[in-house]
Amino acid sequence: MDAAAVVGPPVTRLRVFAAALAMVAWCSTSAFSGERYALLVTGAAGGEAYAQKYEKWRVALTKTLEQAFGYAPDHVVVLAEADGNGAQKATRENVQRAIGDLRKKITKDDQLLVLLIGHGTSIDGEDAKFNLV
Repeated sequence: MDAAAVVGPPVTRLRVFAAALAMVAWCSTSAFSGERYALLVTGAAGGEAYAQKYEKWRVALTKTLEQAFGYAPDHVVVLAEADGNGAQKATRENVQRAIGDLRKKITKDDQLLVLLIGHGTSIDGEDAKFNLV
């Protein structure tokens, strides 16, 4: 199911997007002594309209993290539906590798923001799954 379908009409989706940016701002400006890292994953879009929307969100969030909140570009890992524009393909193997690489770098004093953009499913309301490429 599309997150937008769960969230509701466009105005509500805009509020959710604004809330996500506010959360990023709060996490980015909170006092801490470590480095800031981010993992942005755009999963399988399920159609061209979603692909364009998700890419727009991902690019905007990446720019916001780097330009507005000062994340080092090499601290922002981006996985997307297709390779290119600084992103690698969002496959299960690439997600696992990215998490493994981050695990080697991050210390207990660092922050990690993980953001998933895309579709997911939950048949029983207990086990949620995110759709990768």
